[in-house]
Amino acid sequence: MDEIILEAKNIVKTFSGVKALNNGEIRAFRSKVNILMGENGAGKSTILNIISGMFAPDSGSVYFEGNRIEDFSINKFKKLGITIVHQELKLVDDLSIAENILLTREPLTIFKTIDYKKMYAITKEILKSIDMDLNPKTLVKDLSIAQKQMIEIAKGISQKSKVLILDEPTSSIGPEESEQLFKIIHKLKESGVAILYITHRMNELEKIGDYITVFRDGNFVSESKIEDTSEDKIIEQMVGRKLEQQFPLKFKNDELFTLMKVNNLGNKFVSNISFEIKANEILVISGLVGSGRSELAKTIAGYYSFDYGSIEYKNKNIYFNHPKNAIDNGVYYLSENRKEEGLHLEKSIAFNLTLASLKSFSNKYTSLINLAKEKIENKSITDKLKVRMSSTLNNVDSLSGGNQQKIAIGKALLTKPEIIFFDEPTRGVDVGARKEIYKLMHELKKSGKAVVVISSDLPEVIGLYDRLIVMREGKIMHDTYDKLDQNEIMKYAFGVSNKFI
Repeated sequence: MDEIILEAKNIVKTFSGVKALNNGEIRAFRSKVNILMGENGAGKSTILNIISGMFAPDSGSVYFEGNRIEDFSINKFKKLGITIVHQELKLVDDLSIAENILLTREPLTIFKTIDYKKMYAITKEILKSIDMDLNPKTLVKDLSIAQKQMIEIAKGISQKSKVLILDEPTSSIGPEESEQLFKIIHKLKESGVAILYITHRMNELEKIGDYITVFRDGNFVSESKIEDTSEDKIIEQMVGRKLEQQFPLKFKNDELFTLMKVNNLGNKFVSNISFEIKANEILVISGLVGSGRSELAKTIAGYYSFDYGSIEYKNKNIYFNHPKNAIDNGVYYLSENRKEEGLHLEKSIAFNLTLASLKSFSNKYTSLINLAKEKIENKSITDKLKVRMSSTLNNVDSLSGGNQQKIAIGKALLTKPEIIFFDEPTRGVDVGARKEIYKLMHELKKSGKAVVVISSDLPEVIGLYDRLIVMREGKIMHDTYDKLDQNEIMKYAFGVSNKFI
């Protein structure tokens, strides 16, 4: 019988009259990983926030090492040895890596001042343990999103916890960093740490999981050993029904025509890039984090300038000097970082949906917004995307991560783009919502749009592409319509000749 370190029973939690948890239960076992899965809004993050002390339940009980916890606070739970690493980055951009990792735990000199030499040395060892070759003095604002996520994880594991809670830790990192994280998790298990782990990625179950706990609509559904369940059963428990094929059946459209031609494009991010974007097709751009995928899309969409080369759009040479210029001409880039670049979380759903397309809702003489038209369009797009909400007047930060992503997509669609770049569109999105997004992409393709998807998720890459581009170090390594498997894609991504990595 595996030893239970932390246990929550019959947890109920309500926010602003909305019940986020109705019957929440979860257990953390010594030296084991319990993976928590469920659709967006199922209550996963809520119960993890409760068992890490962020807030108290309305009713129910939490036990640590057999003792019931009465007082809820993050500091108290940290002292008990319970640490949570959130999906949302909580680093301080203007502080160094070392200052972030050891924040409030800084080593002191005999004069009670921060011992920076010791702090940098400690941080160097922490970074070494996760195979990160970074200078501890580097400011966090100078790191990539993937590097920031790994620093968050380093901060969490450095606290020598008895229970480590990881909320979608691989959502912002690539395959290489994910494999490194899995090695770290196995080491932590060997040292006796109990790990609770939220993910939407089925392939992670067999890599690190011992148990799986499923939530649906704020309720505990089941807890099973990994070997005693199956993907089909898990999905059915999560969504309350059998889910048909994840990816829509591919169909070949014979009416392909070139919308955009990129010729020998280059800047500090990419070199000598040439390719075409065609209507009626899904083009997927793959590659490791840092390969230049996002930077290429953002260069085309007016976020970055280019130093040489040219872009032809609808048979005319163009240069978008600002994202708005690209949007006005039917080219939309949907950011991988929706919370910083895609949405205003503290603003209403309605505000966010129409922000990029205000011109179409404005009276051309008075510039006043046609509120009736806005309301109709907002309802149409939120119904189409099946957004779970009570009103478009609610702020976006009241929504789950998956529903926030749907709002970001809805905002893009209201601009009526001819070419739409989806950058990591299903990051942090549950299996049911993923299928809806994939279906939408195929509908866009069928309607004559050009769909460009940037993804680190290899099953997603393979399931979606009509045409595939693999990038490495700012260059295109392969451009093909041929069917490739994961090993072949990674061969090009790593730049090696052997098929098996």
